[in-house]
Amino acid sequence: MKRYLGTIRSRVAFSHVILVSVSMVTFILVASGLFWWHLTRQLYRHAIQNVETAEGLLSFDPGGALTLREDYHNHPETRLVQDRLVEILDFNTGAILYRNPRLDNRSLGGPPARDEGTNYSPRSSRLSDGTRVLMISHVHNLDGHPLLIRQAYETAPLLGRLTEFLVALLLTLPLMLLVAGWAGFTSASRALRPLEDIINMAERITPNRLDERLPLGNPHDELGRLAIVINNLLHRLQSAFEQLQRFTSDVSHELRTPLAALRSVGEVGLQRSSTRAHYHDTIGSMLEEVNRLSRFVENLLLIARMDAGQITLSASQCDVSALLSQSVGLLEILAQEKSQSLTLQASGLPLAFADELLLRQAFLNIIHNAIKYTPEGSSIAVLAAAHPDNLIAIHVRDNGPGIPPHHRASVFKRFSRSSTDQTGAGLGLAISKWIIEANGGTLQLQDSPEGGCHFLIRLPALQSPVWASAGAAKTTA
Repeated sequence: MKRYLGTIRSRVAFSHVILVSVSMVTFILVASGLFWWHLTRQLYRHAIQNVETAEGLLSFDPGGALTLREDYHNHPETRLVQDRLVEILDFNTGAILYRNPRLDNRSLGGPPARDEGTNYSPRSSRLSDGTRVLMISHVHNLDGHPLLIRQAYETAPLLGRLTEFLVALLLTLPLMLLVAGWAGFTSASRALRPLEDIINMAERITPNRLDERLPLGNPHDELGRLAIVINNLLHRLQSAFEQLQRFTSDVSHELRTPLAALRSVGEVGLQRSSTRAHYHDTIGSMLEEVNRLSRFVENLLLIARMDAGQITLSASQCDVSALLSQSVGLLEILAQEKSQSLTLQASGLPLAFADELLLRQAFLNIIHNAIKYTPEGSSIAVLAAAHPDNLIAIHVRDNGPGIPPHHRASVFKRFSRSSTDQTGAGLGLAISKWIIEANGGTLQLQDSPEGGCHFLIRLPALQSPVWASAGAAKTTA
């Protein structure tokens, strides 16, 4: 029961009941007030008409007593007129000249007030026995005698009619509350039906069924927008899950190759009775595979830290020309082993604000990638220049086989290789792109009319004239 009362439907239905209750009570109070006002206004109008009629029925008898004929009403609809309370006073002396039998010895008031009788003076009063009445007064001259005519009606009949009106309205209140609750529950059920479909569908989605999507009703209402947001979330989860699966598969493949090579070299070395030189070569081959495996694991750890946001940049002003010179100097021996020409042109570059160690690693990855996939005897050029838009543009060109057009879109993805015969894990360009973008730059693969690959790096330059002049001096030195 508690769970049911905690549902949105029950809360909406309860809210409808509360709202209708407040509205109905307010309506009853306002309607009752208006009904009472209408009854009193109507009674005052009848009283004024009756006073004007009674003024023509007043007379003094031969003994000087004042008389009023009240037997001229013969119709049942004049019951209120017959129930009137009449008191007539001498306006000058305040002496009571006439009281009708219904009033008996009760008084409608004391001596005439100063302004009493002006505009009939409608008012509410209470008799000596506690009876509440509605009363008017009017001054009338009869044969030169100023008379004050007071006429009143008991409020009990009006209160009776008001009570009947209130009872009639209150009897409809429970029915209205039931209708309001039913309407609120029904409308909430109808409005939440798409949400039930979303819940039922979401309960069926598992890691093996991430390709399923929630039903989309009206895309413009709140539930429709919620379904769109959740579907987009499922799409991102599916992409991340598939990427994780590919990542696991690629890592397993990359780890299997060096481990199999280590095992093979070790088993062969143990099976043969060889010389010291042969064992030396065997251990050297194993260490080469271990180094390759260590670099791969280091790259995996770097990617894991990148994804987890655990890499904190130690940004400072750095000389891009010096970093490029260091990178080219370290890799120049690899280019010489393949009879390649590795050249660098970088002068007059402004300083950059970046993490030197990470930026140097990015340069090494990109240049080493060009050396690795460029045939022997080819040329590799690294060109850097200041860009008019306060940028440093670095071009890395080679005249190798290049990257096929259908592989260019995924060249910066992890474990991406354009052909199966290429070596390496396919992580270098992905890591380089992250490093350059983390330092506020961009890395793009450009079209090269001469063939080969053309990577373009853009880095923001420092705008400080002090740093710029210092960077120029350091480059010149």
